[in-house]
Amino acid sequence: MIRAVFPCFGSTRQRKTPETSGCCHQTPDEREEQLAAGIYGILVTAEKPGAALRAQVDGLVHADSWSEKLAERLLDHIIANLVPEKMGPAMRDAYEKAETAAREFVSEHPVFVEVMATVVAIGILALLVPWVVEALGFGELGPIAGSFAARWQSTFPNVEARSFFAFLQRLGMRWGKR
Repeated sequence: MIRAVFPCFGSTRQRKTPETSGCCHQTPDEREEQLAAGIYGILVTAEKPGAALRAQVDGLVHADSWSEKLAERLLDHIIANLVPEKMGPAMRDAYEKAETAAREFVSEHPVFVEVMATVVAIGILALLVPWVVEALGFGELGPIAGSFAARWQSTFPNVEARSFFAFLQRLGMRWGKR
């Protein structure tokens, strides 16, 4: 993977023409995706953190050249591959430390975590069985009095137009018209 990106950055280690490398015809999004995959490859196989790891990553992207999109793509790679058994020692150690911190956060903020889990669960229902959202009280004319939706809305006053709650309400309103 790393060798595939060398031509895009003018490396002298591997010489290819634009016609044979294909890199010079990539869109910025494709280059960022390729870079993120290359950086992820370095991170997931790293033996230990430190200067050597930084040098490897800097070999692909200099510290001043990072963009938000590239960082997001790298984050996406990490999130999609959170399997400790497939991680090298450095990433596995970082994973274990981050997991410990996350568990501490969960124990210190159980209500927040419960709200997030509820949002995910309702989102699953909305996508797979949208009529169940109405049964939760997201009715055609607004939250149904005494329902889950009404109780939930009362905990979040001043619901914004583009919020998840508003989405569920619109879904209930549409479903109620069927």
